[in-house]
Amino acid sequence: IASFPRGCDVEQDVILGCHQGALFLRPSPDTRLAFARIRDFLVECGSRLEAGTGHIAKQLDMSAEALANLLDEQLNLDAETARISHSPGGAATIVRHSHGVYLNRTHEALRMRLGEPRRMQVP
Repeated sequence: IASFPRGCDVEQDVILGCHQGALFLRPSPDTRLAFARIRDFLVECGSRLEAGTGHIAKQLDMSAEALANLLDEQLNLDAETARISHSPGGAATIVRHSHGVYLNRTHEALRMRLGEPRRMQVP
């Protein structure tokens, strides 16, 4: 597990599949989410990525709204799962519940960027 220097802006999130999913070029929710995270990071850091040039994976690239809708569909699946992950304290368990407001932090941030009001958990 990496340790980060002071002042580093660390963003931790749980994603579908694995962080290398964007390298598989197989259009599915997990690979599209991984690709969007990498693409958005590169663009935020000043990289210029142009669709249709062959320099980005056109089969994984999708609009913010289309990705948000895809994540909404994944959220609504009744598919509770658990998996082991890396963590500074050793192995950690990531649990996906069969209910929720957002699939993960990326899903929440995406909906906020699209101008949607914050969803609240219904008790």
